[in-house]
Amino acid sequence: AMSKSMLEVEKLRKERKMVLGRIVSEEYIIYFIFLAIVLTINEVLLPQVLSEQKSNISLEEVKVIVQHLVVIQSVFSGLILGKMVEGNIIAGLKHSGIKLVIGLTVFTLGSYLI
Repeated sequence: AMSKSMLEVEKLRKERKMVLGRIVSEEYIIYFIFLAIVLTINEVLLPQVLSEQKSNISLEEVKVIVQHLVVIQSVFSGLILGKMVEGNIIAGLKHSGIKLVIGLTVFTLGSYLI
C-alpha cells in the first residue's frame, strides 16, 4: 500500500509539472501578443491619430506612457506567474526580470521593426 501511494504521488508530481509548464508557456505567448498589440498601436495607430487631431499631447509623451504600461505589465504579470507556478511571489521576480528585458528591448527596437 505504501509503494502504491508513493507511485501515485510521483505520478501527480509529474502531472503538475507538465500542467505548470504549459501555464508558463501560455503566459509568455500571451505576453508576446500583448507586446505585438502595444507595438502596433504605438508605432502605427498613435502617430496617425495624433497627427490628425489638434492635441496638446505629443507623440513622445504618449510613447513614454505606453512604455510605462509595458513595465507595469511585465513586473506584475511576472510576480503573478511566480505565485501561480511556484507558490511564491518572490519566485516571480525572475519572470518579471525576463519580461522586463524582453518588453523594453521590443519597445526600444520596435520603431525599427515596423
